[in-house]
Amino acid sequence: MDIKVTDAVKIGLEASGNLLGDKYNFKKAGNPDSYINLLAGVKIALGPTYTTKFIPAPEPEIKYVEKIVEKIVEAPCPEPVIEPMRRDVFFLINKTNIRESEEQKVKDIVDYMRANQTAKVQVTGYADAGTGNDKINDRLAAQRADAVVKMLTQKYGIAADRISYDSKGARVQPFADNDSNRVSICIAEVQK
Repeated sequence: MDIKVTDAVKIGLEASGNLLGDKYNFKKAGNPDSYINLLAGVKIALGPTYTTKFIPAPEPEIKYVEKIVEKIVEAPCPEPVIEPMRRDVFFLINKTNIRESEEQKVKDIVDYMRANQTAKVQVTGYADAGTGNDKINDRLAAQRADAVVKMLTQKYGIAADRISYDSKGARVQPFADNDSNRVSICIAEVQK
């Protein structure tokens, strides 16, 4: 305990006692050993005294965060790209009628045209250079293109203004194999 005499002088007193086992002092007496300490002191302050002041923690600074709201502008979705369709309708030598086995190719063009209302088709007739002459081959190529056009318009109801046609005779050979050039090549594509 400290006893204040003046602001500069204090008297300090301290007492402590301990109780220990019988063998603390190496003598067996049948009772526990103990000791007591009494201390006294004088404290003199030679200069000005200071007391500890409690300094509170600074208040946290309030920061205002500006909320930014961005307007999301949705970009228009690009229109899907529709690939053109090509079908090669093959004919027998010196023939202009569409065989049953080749009619499915014309139906494929019809399905494409119906699914894509802005689509148009280009039909080009050919003849092989290995047989006939230019006069015969020009006629065959034109009739082969005409046979496909008639099937598209008359049998399947495709509007004539969506079809264009041409014939190359035997002057242009789209295939290396001579017999494969007895053909009408149909290319349908969506118009933009």
